[in-house]
Amino acid sequence: MNPTQTYASHTHFPRLFFVGFAAWAIAVVCFGLMLFGFNTQRIAAGAGLIALFPALAMGRLYVTPLQDRIIRAEMRARCETLVSSEEMATFSKLSLKQIAGLRFASDQELPNLLARAAAEELTSDQIKKAITTWRPDFDRT
Repeated sequence: MNPTQTYASHTHFPRLFFVGFAAWAIAVVCFGLMLFGFNTQRIAAGAGLIALFPALAMGRLYVTPLQDRIIRAEMRARCETLVSSEEMATFSKLSLKQIAGLRFASDQELPNLLARAAAEELTSDQIKKAITTWRPDFDRT
């Protein structure tokens, strides 16, 4: 992945887009064949399977990075209200896994755990084990 981005390099073509489009086209052709009476059960089953796998893969591949962005943005906003601007500089040093581990910390524990996670390079599991007052997250997907 290229860490820099310009106008020339900013366009994005999602992974599996063309595979999904091809599966959709095959499903449309198979549906058309069904309408003309060609072995409808096998064609329908084949079209369904062909279209199902890319759809499932695309769903999983697109949802996970979106969830990661939401967690990062949520934790950044939460930390900005709880820590100083100097302490926020440590937030950018954390990995996504560390940030995800910190989301379970209570507001009272978060500032200290944030600093400790950055200084000691704690893993997500170590961060979670260090939490004494757990903040539940029931909105996970």
